[in-house]
Amino acid sequence: MIQIDTSEVERNLAGLFAQMEARAKRACDRWARELMGYAKSHHAWQNRTGETERTTRTQVIALRDELMVYVFAETPYSKFLELAHGGEWSWLFPAVQAMEKRFYEILVEEFRGSGFSPLSHTVGASA
Repeated sequence: MIQIDTSEVERNLAGLFAQMEARAKRACDRWARELMGYAKSHHAWQNRTGETERTTRTQVIALRDELMVYVFAETPYSKFLELAHGGEWSWLFPAVQAMEKRFYEILVEEFRGSGFSPLSHTVGASA
């Protein structure tokens, strides 16, 4: 019977996985910053107090094997702006839509030279 010590392979795979996670986190952090800036500067309503722009934020949250980017605003009337009048003053969802392609560009940039394509297994995405 042949016995093979796989501990080095396992360590290398663990290191590769950690590098991939770090690159994906950096990509999400970059996109979150750009998304926040876009949302703050691209809205259909007239600014009166600056409070909505000031409280518009993004947050990247890691949940086991996935990363989530949240975009939100913390004014009492933010929901009204986003949802009222058939979305006429919506600025968060349109910002996500407008920045979607940029997210994939950032992913490709972060993984360039890593030997791994982040989009090779992503349904509906093209590099």
